[in-house]
Amino acid sequence: MDNPLLINIKPDIIIDSRLPSCCAGPDVQFISDIRYCKEETVIEFIAVDKNKIQEIQYWLNKIGMADGFLGVIEESGFYKIYVKKIKNL
Repeated sequence: MDNPLLINIKPDIIIDSRLPSCCAGPDVQFISDIRYCKEETVIEFIAVDKNKIQEIQYWLNKIGMADGFLGVIEESGFYKIYVKKIKNL
């Protein structure tokens, strides 16, 4: 799952869902960011739940941006999921 090309990537936006949250705040932030950021923006979504990888891939596919999924780096106890906005919505 790790992609060596992602190690040196510099995300424009970082969303850290490891922090305690009372609701779906990080998910809502991701959806908002991917909709309203400019093309070529790279988002790093940090999650502890491995299922978040499939959720993000599903959502990107649903909006026609499956090619914007760059990959995942697995760290100790969490995942860094990288997405690039490839078109305006």
